[in-house]
Amino acid sequence: MNDRDRFKIFIEWVYERYHRRDMVAPDPLQCVYAYENVEDREVAALLAASLAVGRVQSIVEQVQGVLGRLGNGPASFLRYADAADLKWVCRGFRYRFFREEDLRSFLESLSNVLRAYGSLEGAMAACLKRSRGDLWEGIHFFAEYMACSPTAEQASRRPLMARPSCGSACKRWHLFLRWLVRCDAVDPGGWTCLHPRHLIIPVDTHMLTIAHTCGLTQRRHADLKTALEITEAFRRLRPEDPVRYDFSLTRMAMRERELLDHWWLPQEHGKGGMSCEKP
Repeated sequence: MNDRDRFKIFIEWVYERYHRRDMVAPDPLQCVYAYENVEDREVAALLAASLAVGRVQSIVEQVQGVLGRLGNGPASFLRYADAADLKWVCRGFRYRFFREEDLRSFLESLSNVLRAYGSLEGAMAACLKRSRGDLWEGIHFFAEYMACSPTAEQASRRPLMARPSCGSACKRWHLFLRWLVRCDAVDPGGWTCLHPRHLIIPVDTHMLTIAHTCGLTQRRHADLKTALEITEAFRRLRPEDPVRYDFSLTRMAMRERELLDHWWLPQEHGKGGMSCEKP
């Protein structure tokens, strides 16, 4: 059995084991499930993805706290909120390096996007049209629009979401898109402006470790080139859904890291791993 076949058997086994709703918590994604309305879901998803740094339980607590103040219809709240409303929502917020003014700037930008486009999907669709379907450029336009939103506080020194132009792999953007574009037992979906085939793997330390171990990349930094290289390796296995294995593999790495060594490392031969080069 060659490396490619072994790798495919391994990731399908992990997918069957972990790709279940009951495996999600604790995870910021759990905060998104409560919203049936897609416009509310996308707001909750962007907030949850934006704060997805640090200890997962702390992330969940912070996201739930902000969503609790936004009420049962966060999209409607933000669409009609004034400065006093947003100040109340953000009062006392502090999480890691994010401060009250950072969150307020972020919510002001969301409010402006909702007023201008009706929904976050409407804004993303417009950005993708401008980029002629290029996802990376589309994210860039969306992030720039939020950063340049006319009433967003310029005092915010730490935007909650990275700009692609800064060289980041934008893991949290790709996590947000996975949640809303894919629709299955884990990802709630709701968007139609993108197809899963266009998504990029959200690369964190867990995915980078898996990619190194399995030979998907030799790159050491979680930057855009690494994310694209890993995505291309998965795309050769699942052209229509290259991020299919993201949740299950990272969950395995968090809960049963030894499985990766058990399945993969003892069987290495020669250079080992699955080559990133096309056959």
